[in-house]
Amino acid sequence: LLVVAIAVSHRVGWAWPTAAQMSLGWIEAALATIVVLWGGRGCFARCLNGARACRPRRYALAGLGAGVAWCYSVVAFLAPWALPTGFRGADGAVTAHFDWAAVIVTLAMLADLLERRARGIGDGAAEASLARVPTTTRRIQDHGEEDVPVAEVRVDDLLRILPGEQLPVDGVVVDGSTHLDTSMLTVEAEPVAKGIGDAVAAGCVNRDRPVILRVTRVPADPARPQFSTSVTQARRSGAPCTADRTTAVFVAAVMAIAILTFIGWALWGPSPSLAHALTAAIAVLVVACPAAVALPASLSMLAATTRGARAGVLFRDTAAIAALHKVDTLIIGKTGVLTSGHLQVTGVVPQPGADEREALRLAAAVETASRHPLARAIVGFAQHYGFDIPAASKLEATAGRGVGGRIDGCDVLLGNAAFLQEHDVPLESAQRDADRLRAKGMGVTYLAVDRELAALIATTDPVRPDAAITLRALERAGLEVIMATGDAHDAAVLVGNALGLADVVADATPQDKAALVRSLQTAGRRVAVAGDGVKDASALAAADVGIAMGSATDVAAPRVAVTLTSGSLDGVLRARELSLAAVRNVRQHLAFAGVYNLIGIPIAAGVLYPFCGFLLSPMLAVLAMSLASIAVVTHTLSLRHTKLSGAPVRAGARP
Repeated sequence: LLVVAIAVSHRVGWAWPTAAQMSLGWIEAALATIVVLWGGRGCFARCLNGARACRPRRYALAGLGAGVAWCYSVVAFLAPWALPTGFRGADGAVTAHFDWAAVIVTLAMLADLLERRARGIGDGAAEASLARVPTTTRRIQDHGEEDVPVAEVRVDDLLRILPGEQLPVDGVVVDGSTHLDTSMLTVEAEPVAKGIGDAVAAGCVNRDRPVILRVTRVPADPARPQFSTSVTQARRSGAPCTADRTTAVFVAAVMAIAILTFIGWALWGPSPSLAHALTAAIAVLVVACPAAVALPASLSMLAATTRGARAGVLFRDTAAIAALHKVDTLIIGKTGVLTSGHLQVTGVVPQPGADEREALRLAAAVETASRHPLARAIVGFAQHYGFDIPAASKLEATAGRGVGGRIDGCDVLLGNAAFLQEHDVPLESAQRDADRLRAKGMGVTYLAVDRELAALIATTDPVRPDAAITLRALERAGLEVIMATGDAHDAAVLVGNALGLADVVADATPQDKAALVRSLQTAGRRVAVAGDGVKDASALAAADVGIAMGSATDVAAPRVAVTLTSGSLDGVLRARELSLAAVRNVRQHLAFAGVYNLIGIPIAAGVLYPFCGFLLSPMLAVLAMSLASIAVVTHTLSLRHTKLSGAPVRAGARP
């Protein structure tokens, strides 16, 4: 500011004594040198690094403009006699422009500061969430309770969680009831009631009453970094390499234009031609806004990942955001996606010669080691009625079909019709009972003992109340939704009809789902698959975008591009909306950059001079560049406040 004030005082013709003018000249030169060489050293260092790599970065233009202005001013101030006559005015004097160099550096660094602060806004979000994660917990043992590090907790330990404490592990409530604040993992603002038998997740906060948990999973790192690591990795993945190449080409083109501008003014410009040439060349260098070319992609993706984290949507990287907006087909499962995922056993239909209680005991025995919703339903049903569940050996599971094992000397098979038929178990005698159950919308699981059908187990899984509304919203967003499920055809069609889904693929194995994805891709479709990350692993790997419906730990899987921490279908809609908003934001800024540079660079080069005698000052040029950069940053960060379906923006919300 002092440099500019001194320069203005000279140019408005204020009368200063000769000694004062000399002193002010030295003060201006000294202050400008401090600003340029000390304040702008970071800019010059990045310019040199880009030059060594033969890939000029966006800092090169401001650095080159400030460097040329400062070097010229030093010569003009200390040795004006060394400059050609083309730099001299009508009075033969040479004018130094230290203020140009100082202002160029100052405003360029201001734009850089705003960008770095914008990145810092996102980086602090995940760190703030980790600051609340407990590092110790209260473990119940035979001799009483003791505080232990979370790293020492093991599966099946009992923990007491007091009101106000955050859960450090996943578990099941075994004593007490309370309400949990799940806003760290989902978009739900209201506390969720939890009682005995309910599963709870790490990161939730106990609101009102103490409860005792049985640990089911301990995070690999007690600080539960999966969530914040995924968000930070996505933010720091930056713009695609093409953005760097585009910036390098843009900067090189602007440098070439500046050189041609200098030559043109030097050869054909009015007197003093070299002074005009220098002014125009520096103005061209600093008016161009490479930030509007380089920043939109990286900053838009940064803002999108930060906003997505608050809405329960975790993107693996920026490529996932860019890919999701191109998707036109969505394949989803039924259980846990369109339905609640909490299967309930509604009855056991024993076959002639079989005992209902014994059939349920055997079914629970082969499912004890499984975490599948059907397994939890059968085991929970048996435990509810106090059945003694025997131990099973030689357990073998076939994903999407069934499980087998040996219990008390008998070979037990439990699964769908195709699974039992593969093992030569006749099912004709139970066809009528199975059809009757499916007609009522129930799922049917077959139990065989020693290759003989023993019972049918009927289960129900209620449709999510918001599923139909979400499906209509996805269709309005341009997605064709296909339900692919391993359930029988009748049960699948019944759910599809209830939700208005025309495309239903039933009796689908994991391999069938992957084949469906590949066939759609062959037809030119861009396919996303929303699944649980386990039985849908093959389809997730084959899809253009894999979406994990479940906990944030699934984000570590290479095949998963997007993780929905709430496990709800409306998360797909939010992810899609955010992807479209981010890509639209990038395109808007690239269009702005094109218009700005197409207008600004010719004006800086002096295209208006023949018509109205206007030649853009480098100070005004760098001001225009800085304002353009600030506009890009400000508008890009507005993505952090994008309103998403079912995810209102809450003040102070953190991932």
